[in-house]
Amino acid sequence: MKHILLFFSLFPLTACQYLPEIKDPIAHYMPGVYRIDVQQGNIIEQAKLNQLKPGMTPQEVYFVMGSPMILNTFAPNRWDYIYTMQPGNQDITEHKHLALYFENNRLMRLEGDFRPETPVVPTEPQETLFIVPPQEEDKTFIEKTLDNIGL
Repeated sequence: MKHILLFFSLFPLTACQYLPEIKDPIAHYMPGVYRIDVQQGNIIEQAKLNQLKPGMTPQEVYFVMGSPMILNTFAPNRWDYIYTMQPGNQDITEHKHLALYFENNRLMRLEGDFRPETPVVPTEPQETLFIVPPQEEDKTFIEKTLDNIGL
């Protein structure tokens, strides 16, 4: 009886043993287990970034880009947009950062992982000549029938 009591009193202590930190959960390696993609922060699109022009007001920038992720109390003229993406099937996390700087309530510069694309300067349009062959007028059913009869 003492052995049984000793066994049941010491058995729960085995759950308290030290386990090294598991970097990846076992579910990561099991087939058929779905892990979701985790997106956090501001999604920064190139089309939005191309709309930014020097001299824009903070209200105009807010309208184009949305609210910044970080508004620094000690540097109110700097707006930070941060984006992270971790695909569910990978251990690599993608980090993107964009910092906008204002001076006298006007956008002065931007820094970070994104650059606005240079606008394509349109060239002078060239004239193109199209020759359209003449078309016969469409006849009604009755006119076609009368032509076939010979009237």
